[in-house]
Amino acid sequence: MHRATDVEKSVTRVRFTGVWTMDEFEPNKAMLAELESAAPACVEYDLTNVPAINSAGIGMLILANDRFSKAGIAFQITGATGAVAQILDVAKIRDLITIV
Repeated sequence: MHRATDVEKSVTRVRFTGVWTMDEFEPNKAMLAELESAAPACVEYDLTNVPAINSAGIGMLILANDRFSKAGIAFQITGATGAVAQILDVAKIRDLITIV
C-alpha cells in the first residue's frame, strides 16, 4: 500500500492506494503519531484507490478514530466504493466514523 498526504486549508488528506491488510499496521500507526503531532482540524482518509480492506484495516480505522477523537481532531473517510464500501457498511463503521 502507498499513501500520500496533502493539506488543503484545515484538512489533512491521506490518499491510500492498494489493499489494506495487517502489513500496514505498523506504518499506519507511525503515521497516526505524525498526524496527531501536526494537530490539524480534520484528517480525511481517502479510500478511492483502495480495492479491498480486511479486518486489520477496519481495526486501523477504529484506532485512528479513537486517537483523533482524543486529540480533538475531526476524522472522516471519503471515496469508499464497491467492496470496501460494503465491508464498511457490514462492520457498521458509519456508526463510529463520518463517511462522506
